[in-house]
Amino acid sequence: MDFLSVKPGLVFWSIVNFLFFLAALYLIGGKNFIKNILQREEFIKDSIEEAERAQLKAKNINSENETKLRETYKTVDEMLQKGKQQAEAQAHIIIKEAEKNKNIILRQANEEIERNKIAAIKEIRSEVADLVIEATEKVLGDKLTTEKDAEIIENYIKELANKGQEQ
Repeated sequence: MDFLSVKPGLVFWSIVNFLFFLAALYLIGGKNFIKNILQREEFIKDSIEEAERAQLKAKNINSENETKLRETYKTVDEMLQKGKQQAEAQAHIIIKEAEKNKNIILRQANEEIERNKIAAIKEIRSEVADLVIEATEKVLGDKLTTEKDAEIIENYIKELANKGQEQ
């Protein structure tokens, strides 16, 4: 069991080698190693702070965008309401104008019908007057005077009109 025994010379040289290795490691890269670790730690800390600021900024932008979106929806709704109201008002105006035009056209048509009716009655009276004169001439055998013609014809037409109204 020789391999389990501790030899003091081997332990001493192992410790000396370890210390020499540590000193060489410190001299070669130890100074820079610690400096690099501290820089890395500072860089990570700055990156975390920057990410938190960016996250806060993104939240602010998001809330601003949501506010603007709500305002936009509100504006669009108001514009739609105004558009509907204007369309309804315009439709109401158009309907009133159409009714007014309809009434004017109906009144004009009734007036035209009345004028045509009066003209037709005058024409019929004139024809009736001519027929009455011819019939009277035949019955009496001679020509009547213009004044008497007109008086007789008017009386006769009035009688005919009165008879027509009674029936």
